Order: sequence, then structure tokens, then C-alpha cells
Amino acid sequence: MLLRAEGVGVAFGGVRALDEVTMSVAAGEVVGLIGPNGAGKTTFIDAVTGFVLATGTIHFGDQQIQGLPAHRRAALGLVRTFQHLELFDDLSLTENVLIGHGRRPGGRQEAAALLDRFGLADHAGACPPDLSHGQQRLLALARALASRPRLLLLDEPAAGLDSRESAALADPIRAMATGERAVLLIDHDVDLVFSVCDRVYVLEFGRVIAAGGPAEVSASAAVRAAYLGTAGDGADHDSADHDGAEAGGVDPDERQSERQEKSP
Repeated sequence: MLLRAEGVGVAFGGVRALDEVTMSVAAGEVVGLIGPNGAGKTTFIDAVTGFVLATGTIHFGDQQIQGLPAHRRAALGLVRTFQHLELFDDLSLTENVLIGHGRRPGGRQEAAALLDRFGLADHAGACPPDLSHGQQRLLALARALASRPRLLLLDEPAAGLDSRESAALADPIRAMATGERAVLLIDHDVDLVFSVCDRVYVLEFGRVIAAGGPAEVSASAAVRAAYLGTAGDGADHDSADHDGAEAGGVDPDERQSERQEKSP
């Protein structure tokens, strides 16, 4: 198993963002993680990648990584994207990808190949603000792949995309999970998640309430009650989830994103 997280917990003051969460991801898999806003999805990625302190145990390959700083985990091949893209607006697309590539030889050739793979080769000399939002999302994926991850954790790669653009991400995401590489995908577009993932976990209030194949999870009464809605209830999980944090509550996912934006 490439990633094994057992009994992972995270608290922000009196708010229990994750509570005894256990998940696994095997090489070659695309595993989905869904749930309402504030369920703890981004917090789980933060815990795995070392951006927040967590209890429990996390193994990456044959190594226990609990206690390692974020840069050490990234060096092992544990690579993430962010809800807020964190692109370098004053650098070209090629230069953005080269940052992910690091100092390995052959960087420009690999950057050119990645930009071509995501349909961005004609914009290689442009800067991110010159791109559409969908193209910026693809650039973030290209930069993440440039670091040659073993596990790629994608935090809402389809955020802000229309249904056509979101559906177009399915094949590139599926293609990322090959050989020894795996993908953990968070997104509110459940059609995308169910179409591309081998297995899916569902979080609610920081706890796993369901896990299994897409068909099994989508048929779960607990998942429908918590997130997907039931037939005839008029629920629209996509529009509701994209509206932001749940009324009257604190969204730990958004709090972490804000903290990252303010960090140097």
C-alpha cells in the first residue's frame, strides 16, 4: 500500500476537524475523497503532507512519515495541489513548470513535454494571467507532475470549471495514476469523482461515513443523507457546496487555505 493513514486526528482549538480517520491508497489507484464543506477533506491532505500537526499514524510506502516536515514529505514523492492555485503570475508557463521540476537535468525538455500533454504548448511563453481559469488548472497539474510524484493529492482541480471543462479533466487525472504513481482526488463534482476513481471515501464532520467503489458509495443511504441528497428532495449538492462554508459553522478547510495564503 502506497499510503496508509490510521486513526488520523486534527483539532483547531475546540473544533475537531478530523476524528480517527483511516484511509489507504495503493499504487496505480485513483481514490476519491468527498463530503460537505467543512467535512475535513483539505485538512486530511494538510495532515498527510505535513501542513498541520496530526495524531495517529501515516505511512508512505514503507516509511512512517509522522513528524516529518512538509518539504521532507514532498521529497519522498508526496505532492499536492491547492484549491487556490498558487501559480507564479510573473513567470512564464515554462518557468512555472520548471519550479516543480527542480534542479534535475533536462528540465526544459520535460517542461515542454508536460505543457504539450495538457494542451498548453502554444502558451509556453505566456504568463498564468493570460490563460483561462481552466488552463490555469491544467498548468497546476503540469507543475505538480514535473516533480515526479509517487502520490499526487489533488485538492478540487475542477473548482470554478463548467461541466464540459470538468469532464475533460477525467482522462488526464486517470492517466496520472500509472505504474507506481497514485492519485487522491478531492472534488465537489461527484460525476467527475465517480467516473474516474477506483474507490471513494466520504467524510462528514471529520469522520469517514462510507468507503468503497463508486456504485457502492453512491447507493449508500448515509452518503445520500449527508451529501448527495435523495431522489425527490430537490437537493443540488453541486450548487450548495460551491456556495461556501455551511451557515453558522467554521469551515476548517477554508481556514487552512487562508492560512496557507498568508504564509510566506
